[in-house]
Amino acid sequence: MIECKYCNIQLENHNSAGAHARWCVKNPNRKINKELLPKQCITCGNNFVGKRRKTCGVECATTVSPATKKLLSAKRTKFLAENPNEHPWKKENKHVSIPCENVKEYLKNKNIQYVSEFPPLLDRGFSIDIAFPHIMVGIEINGNQHYDAEGKLKPYYSNRHNLIEQAGWKLIEVHYSQCFNEKSIAQFLNFDIPFDNEKVIESYFEKKRIREMTKKNTLPRGVKIKQKTFKKWESVKNDIFNHGIDFSKFGWVNKVAMILCISPQKINNWMKRYHPEFFEKECFKRKIPVKSNS
Repeated sequence: MIECKYCNIQLENHNSAGAHARWCVKNPNRKINKELLPKQCITCGNNFVGKRRKTCGVECATTVSPATKKLLSAKRTKFLAENPNEHPWKKENKHVSIPCENVKEYLKNKNIQYVSEFPPLLDRGFSIDIAFPHIMVGIEINGNQHYDAEGKLKPYYSNRHNLIEQAGWKLIEVHYSQCFNEKSIAQFLNFDIPFDNEKVIESYFEKKRIREMTKKNTLPRGVKIKQKTFKKWESVKNDIFNHGIDFSKFGWVNKVAMILCISPQKINNWMKRYHPEFFEKECFKRKIPVKSNS
């Protein structure tokens, strides 16, 4: 038996005695386990104790912080403002609403021209299902998710309705159940739609076609990132090659890593990506020994 020199507890062997002495409460030089100290959750702010975690539990770990939500929302809003045709409800493969298609078919049979997914406000990403821009009238075909338990529009859709009407529009909100026969469709289409203003809608489609033809061709996201990264490293390239590094000798990787402030493990990949020919011909590489089968 071995006795702890701090608390005089009897221990069986040297291994257990050494481990106990290192963490003994009465040891003045005891190492503090930082994992057992209370930490603050980055999501909810509550204190907790845990190993290698930044959140107090699964709920906080799977929840985006309010600051991140605000940042993502701002970036998404900016992207949709600059690329209105990229909005989900303007994509070709979006969900097709059968009630809305029934109303459009009714209008086509009556030779009434309309505009689908018309943006009534320039500063917002709103889109009206069926619009008559020449008389500033719009029809919204709504599902049950637009209404609360009392049958009223939910706050978001109510606010959207008010903003569009404040801009001079008349917006007709229609429940989808009223769009399955011509009689019920005719009831909410009881306003005057002038047939002599078809040229106004035709001019709208012509302007839209010209705008789409003349708009700047956007590159795929992956290509944009590659070009951005390439420009970033182009500015550093001259500093590397004018630094007097002998790439034919061992040690060039660490020198380049110090200039770029990145890990040496990433240097080979960086050279292969941006200077493949130079890397193959001029750069020193370790030779991997080939194991013999014998």
